[in-house]
Amino acid sequence: GKGKMTETVNSVLSKGELYDDLSLIRIEYTGPKQPIPNYEYDKNLKFAIEQIEKKKLDEARKILNNLFEKEGVIPDGLKVLAKLEFESNNYKEAALASEKYIQNINETMSKLALLLYDDSSPDHLHEAIRYALAGKGKRVRGCLAILVAEGLGDQDQCGLVAACAVEWIHAYSLVHDDLPCIDNDDLRRGRPTVHRRYSEATAVLVGDALLTDAFLILTDTDRFKDIFDTKSHLSSSRRLECVRLLARSAGGRGMVLGQDLDIKNHLISSETLNLKSLEQIHNLKTGYLMGAACALGGLCAPYEVKEANVSLLWNFGVQLGLSFQVYDDVLDGEEGTGKSVGKDAAAGKLSYLSIMGREKALSYARSLANDAFASLEDSGIFKEGGLEGLRAFVEELNKRKF
Repeated sequence: GKGKMTETVNSVLSKGELYDDLSLIRIEYTGPKQPIPNYEYDKNLKFAIEQIEKKKLDEARKILNNLFEKEGVIPDGLKVLAKLEFESNNYKEAALASEKYIQNINETMSKLALLLYDDSSPDHLHEAIRYALAGKGKRVRGCLAILVAEGLGDQDQCGLVAACAVEWIHAYSLVHDDLPCIDNDDLRRGRPTVHRRYSEATAVLVGDALLTDAFLILTDTDRFKDIFDTKSHLSSSRRLECVRLLARSAGGRGMVLGQDLDIKNHLISSETLNLKSLEQIHNLKTGYLMGAACALGGLCAPYEVKEANVSLLWNFGVQLGLSFQVYDDVLDGEEGTGKSVGKDAAAGKLSYLSIMGREKALSYARSLANDAFASLEDSGIFKEGGLEGLRAFVEELNKRKF
């Protein structure tokens, strides 16, 4: 009854702060502690509290957002304000762990680069490849592969193999993107681009080598046995499936097609190129490789992952990639990113920033990421706590300045 509801509300509210593995929910209230006559509100608030106590924070978040959308004022004077934020100690620890993943990827990439590119080539080709790999990158795709793999139970660093292969592909794409014939960029991650530091011909060859060697990393177990401490569950059949997924995502029907459409972006009038067209470009150019990273992470699980679940992980990564690109468009107009400021706008390219404006674009990016995570939670692929590191990484990523 209503009296029981008030007792439940007061009991929960008196705790002040409730933690789950990832999120902090702080509930504050003022006004008289009396029964709430709004029965629909009563029912929804009670259900939200039940979800909080069961640690189903995403479900609670949806309900509470709806409840407090209209200022959250109950007619009889009891004011309930629910504020959801990612500030718990566990979240901070997970965000710190993301830095360790990045460091691990960087160290492993350095070892691979020294093994593969040992200065035996003339004209500094190997030096230029190492230069391309050593930039201050976010290692987003690599971290996604590792975090998905570990979230599914990988404890043997199989996800690190997938991470490095995907980062090799990504590095190649950046080298070629920066070329004068494509984006004509002088800076990448605060340093001269490869063609500026060396030459255009060298930059083309650097990209060629990185693209090809990505598949060597996935398949040549003997060559890299002293670098990857992996056990038997990354079988030959799984490695083959990793090759297939990565090639499909990065090739002429994936990332490269997206790049081609993006090149033509600034040649098309804004009336012709609409939001749907822009999303197609960025799903292909950015989303597909992130989808591959997540799918490869799934294939690195210590048990057989159903094909449908690998597809679900791929779709999750694609949607996350679109969210990432929207943030990237916003950053294009800001200082301190390590890139040429306003490059897209100066080239006449349509972007989420130019279509939506800064605040709407940021809101859209957040909603894309939230929807992506909701699809994973609903699937039940991850056990309890398995999404903690992945969610913390994405939240930290969305605060980035470069």
